[in-house]
Amino acid sequence: MQPHRSEEIVERHQRLLAAGVPVPAVVAHHNGLVVLEELPGRPLARAVIDEGVDACRAEDLVALLDRLPASMYTLPLRPPWTDSVDFYAGIVSSSVPSLGPRLDALVRTIREGLGALEQRIDMGPHDVVHGDFYEAQVFVQDGKVVGLLDIDTVGPGRRSDDLACLLAHLSVLADYGNAGRIDRTMQERVEGAIHSWRTVFADRVDPTELALRSAGVVLSLATGPHRQQEASWEAATEAIVRVAEEWVSQARAAESERIAAASGPAAQIPSPVQPADPDSPSGVAPQPPAPAEQDGTQPQAQVQPESQSQSQSQSQSLAGSPPQPGGASPSGALPQSASSTPPPAARLPHPVAPEAPEALETPGAPAATPGDESPTQERRIDTIQPY
Repeated sequence: MQPHRSEEIVERHQRLLAAGVPVPAVVAHHNGLVVLEELPGRPLARAVIDEGVDACRAEDLVALLDRLPASMYTLPLRPPWTDSVDFYAGIVSSSVPSLGPRLDALVRTIREGLGALEQRIDMGPHDVVHGDFYEAQVFVQDGKVVGLLDIDTVGPGRRSDDLACLLAHLSVLADYGNAGRIDRTMQERVEGAIHSWRTVFADRVDPTELALRSAGVVLSLATGPHRQQEASWEAATEAIVRVAEEWVSQARAAESERIAAASGPAAQIPSPVQPADPDSPSGVAPQPPAPAEQDGTQPQAQVQPESQSQSQSQSQSLAGSPPQPGGASPSGALPQSASSTPPPAARLPHPVAPEAPEALETPGAPAATPGDESPTQERRIDTIQPY
């Protein structure tokens, strides 16, 4: 890593170990080189493909994050992936111009959806978060979480960001089954884990926010196939965009359910599927809502009272445009395949690279912009064979 960062990273490992977080111990460090002990177990990425939901409990994943010590709340804020959806959409659109209208619709729906949420709940950073929490960073053994990697991004944030990051990565992995990159049995295991874990996560954080932020993380992953020059990278890029659209569809469904539950059975609820409007961009979204978000160890998000008319108004950005084909299946697992052609929308302005804190240099992880640490998310899985 950058030489001036090594002492800081060593100190973070020591603080987390003292708090009972199962990060690897530091063996030695000098001038930018940090040597860590090997973690026990195996990556959750491997375990979830082999075992599905039995790889570990969703509650244990949340508990792992909740164990991050409150003293680390004073570290620099890491912006959520959804803060940079315009930037990632711009990169993808420049690579595959035909996806431009769908990307515009995605960005607009995510932005407007999160904006509506700010009228209902406190969207401030109330938790200590990992910052890049996905299945390659977690180690499990015998159904239990035993390790956590890459803690250089730990700091203040929202629990929904970490949980959405995991769900987003898993949903892209599950979709590999549609292209034959993993077999059908593996795909079903990953989908089962997504469905089960999402249900638990949605009891912890706002389900609409969870799905919208999942869509944002998926969109950040759509830059990978072209950058890594995968075979059939255009089709792979379109598939990831479709997964993001499915998350928006789930967000729309979650918001509609929330309004229905809040308004009562006699109330008139906006339909999650509205007639197509050629002047309105289509979006994409999530699933069932939950009570007010509860963010864990830090202060709880405050739910503001709202009238029925306010609820309906705030949901229009999610429920007011037609979802893409291939929304959530009755079982709750992400659909196996889908295609969507939203109405044309205004093109995004020229993307501006998001501001990011000084990043570690990760070998083999090309950066979207100088100093951007987001590519730690992107990894190639050409074909995964069982042991």
